[in-house]
Amino acid sequence: MGGSGGGGYFRNESPESVKVSLRREEQATANQTFEAEVSAQIGDLLSEYNDRDEDAVRRLLDKVKQSLAAKLEDISITPVLADQYANTLM
Repeated sequence: MGGSGGGGYFRNESPESVKVSLRREEQATANQTFEAEVSAQIGDLLSEYNDRDEDAVRRLLDKVKQSLAAKLEDISITPVLADQYANTLM
């Protein structure tokens, strides 16, 4: 009937091998923590960016558009790649 055979958890691994495995897991956990923190920071920044005054941005873009239109009224613009692009659609 005998005993348990001993060894416990570390029976097939040397202490050095266990140490290496622990360090590897610690690094993986640190990487996951870092990635989660970076992701949270990016989320916060995007949230702030998306919380901008849309009406003010629209008004500014309209002013830019009007200014460019006024400057370009007398200029004829010929699309360079328009024909090539249209041919690829057919």
